[in-house]
Amino acid sequence: MNPAVIAWFLIISLATAYGDIVYLRKETNASVELHCVCSTVDEIPFAFSLHRGPNETSSEVLYHDIRKDPSINKAYTHRISVQHEPSSLRTNVNITHLQENDTDLYYYFCCYKKENAYLKIPGTTKFFLHVGAPEESSCFRSDPLLYALSAAAVLLFLCVLIIARANCKKTNVQPIYEDMRMIRPSNQQEAKT
Repeated sequence: MNPAVIAWFLIISLATAYGDIVYLRKETNASVELHCVCSTVDEIPFAFSLHRGPNETSSEVLYHDIRKDPSINKAYTHRISVQHEPSSLRTNVNITHLQENDTDLYYYFCCYKKENAYLKIPGTTKFFLHVGAPEESSCFRSDPLLYALSAAAVLLFLCVLIIARANCKKTNVQPIYEDMRMIRPSNQQEAKT
């Protein structure tokens, strides 16, 4: 993974330490579904908006008034579809044909109307989307895996040997010597006499 992406992800994570962030790793030309859940208010929102980027310089990806068609950023035209159930507090945003420049932090706001004011409440989850080129995998590049598997096999063999050695009890075998002096036991001698 690119070290710059890791550093950027850590900075964003530290800056938004109190929010839930979901890390999504996708390949180019794939698609991703973002689940926008508005659970902080018991009412159904009349609209929601999806943004990308850090909080200060974010750009709006889409704004969807539930009673109308969504307003979509030109960069995402024909790549975004929205599924919303009117009775639900959940909206699914599907982004297709992902490109590497789609890598960013995505978050959303739920819009509510309270009396004569509009409330824009942040969603419960943020998404860090990392889009990268497909990784090549081949048998020729599996040396680290081969070494790891070999080391694991050797460790397993050593563990079996140690356990077998610990379970085998060494018995002291006394050598058997024959008495060559021809001394008979006393009860045999009395029997002959």
